[in-house]
Amino acid sequence: MLDATKNVLLDVGVVNFPFHPSTLGTHNLPLFMFFQPGDVILTVKAVRKTYDDVPFMYELFEKKYNQKHISVGQNGDYGIGTTLEFKKFEDLKGNKIGAAGPNLRLFTGLDVDGVQTNLDEAYNAVQSRVYDGVVIFPGSYLGFKLHELGKHYLNAHIGTPAAIALTVNIDFWKKLPTAMQAILTEVGKEYDIENAELQGQADTEALDKLRAAGTTVAELPFEDQKKWPPRSPPFPTRWRRKPTSTATPAPRRPALTSRP
Repeated sequence: MLDATKNVLLDVGVVNFPFHPSTLGTHNLPLFMFFQPGDVILTVKAVRKTYDDVPFMYELFEKKYNQKHISVGQNGDYGIGTTLEFKKFEDLKGNKIGAAGPNLRLFTGLDVDGVQTNLDEAYNAVQSRVYDGVVIFPGSYLGFKLHELGKHYLNAHIGTPAAIALTVNIDFWKKLPTAMQAILTEVGKEYDIENAELQGQADTEALDKLRAAGTTVAELPFEDQKKWPPRSPPFPTRWRRKPTSTATPAPRRPALTSRP
């Protein structure tokens, strides 16, 4: 979507940051804060505020990718679906878990083998035992029929990162009347909230449908949530100190912390 919108193959695009970890490294910042609040509205408001405070977040799309940022999109609340039964982190030890981009860091330094993947290949990968499960939110686990293979889903509350952008090609944007541009800008911010609400509802409905389909849905105990992040290296802080580690370093960034 990022290149297609840049090159005018699309007038409007939806860019999912986890699939652009090198080109949109800074924009992936919500994915570096595991076990952030599960409140979808709070999350999307926090990310929009960050964009407003750090103009670079908007400017990168215009200067490098020829598109106008319109809206902050919301991901679901990440959990882990697997072929093996587990209810706490220790149960994953020694197994392979697929994840996209920054989500792999959830397992860095731990006795879990993280495998880079995407939803296009996930079904076949789980079926052929390339990995034993995948980091994913409930709607996608259901929609891509992964529950047919992995009958266990841990509602881990890893976080609801607002790491998607609705963008408009700049050439197309400039052809629009000023009044239309103003409307799209205003409605885009309203869509932040509308989309987040829909995503939260989708998570709830998907969990119900997974249970109805015979999937065992377990909750990660809060005590395990508190234990998990300290076991991993403090990525947000390390990432901030090494801005050259991504292709899109921001000139200024506030301190980033993970919440247990």
